[in-house]
Amino acid sequence: ALTAIAIGGIFYTPNRRSLLFASGGAFGAALIGWLLSLVMTPLKLPILALSFHLGTYACFVILQRSLSSLVPVAPYSIASPEEHRFRYLTAKEVISAFRRQLQGAMVGQHHKVLFDKAPQEIKGDLRYIFDAIDRDQSGSLSLEELSYHFQQAGHSISDDELNFVFSSMDVDNSGEIGFEEFGELLLRHRRLMSRLNEFATYFIPIDKNSNGVVELEEMNIVLASVDQPPLSEDEVTFLQQRIGGKELNWEGFLELLLVI
Repeated sequence: ALTAIAIGGIFYTPNRRSLLFASGGAFGAALIGWLLSLVMTPLKLPILALSFHLGTYACFVILQRSLSSLVPVAPYSIASPEEHRFRYLTAKEVISAFRRQLQGAMVGQHHKVLFDKAPQEIKGDLRYIFDAIDRDQSGSLSLEELSYHFQQAGHSISDDELNFVFSSMDVDNSGEIGFEEFGELLLRHRRLMSRLNEFATYFIPIDKNSNGVVELEEMNIVLASVDQPPLSEDEVTFLQQRIGGKELNWEGFLELLLVI
C-alpha cells in the first residue's frame, strides 16, 4: 500500500498511468515482502519497511528507463496528491490549447476563443487599455504606438523583441493590431499568469539537464505526459520558423503559448 501511495500520488502525479503502475508496484512490493519473509523469518530478523523501499526503488528505476512520459514531481515541490493532480490538469489544459493553436496557425487560422467568450465587462476593460495605447484613435495599434507604450510603462525591450511581439499580435498581417487581436493576447496572458506556478512546477522536472532549453525530446515528453502525440515534422519546422531557428528556451516557450 505504501508503494502505491508513493508512486500514485506523492512522487508522481495521480493519473491513469501512474495509478495503474502504482497498483503493479504494490503487488511487486508485496511479493518482495513474501520473499524476504522466507529468508528473514528463519534468521529471526525483522523485515520492517525493507519491502517498501526495495519495491519503490524498483518502480523508480523501471519508470525512468521505460516510461519517461510519466513526469515525476520535483523533490522541492512535493505536496499532497490533490495539489499534484491540479498541476497535471493545469499542464494538460495549457498544452492541449497550445497544440490546437499551433495546428490552427499552420493553416492560417488564429483562434480568438478567449476573446469571443469574454463577458462585456471584461471587453470594456480591454477597450479602455486599447484606447489608451491607440494615441491617434485610429482604431488600431501601430508599431510606433506599441513601442511608445512600452517606453512609458518603463519596460525595456529590444527592436527584435518589439517586432516579434507586434508580428505575433498582428495575426492577419495587416501591419496593424486590431482590438480583437489585442484582447485575445491579453486574455491569454492573464490565463497563463494565473496558472504559471502550477505549470512551471509540473514542467521543470522534464528539463533533466537543467540547461533552460526546451529540446525536441523534452517537448515530446511534455506532450506524451498529457496524452498528446509527438510533434510532426511540419509542426517542428513551423515552430523553428517562428523562433528564427534559435534554441527554444523557457521564456521563448511561454511566448509561444501566448502568440501561436
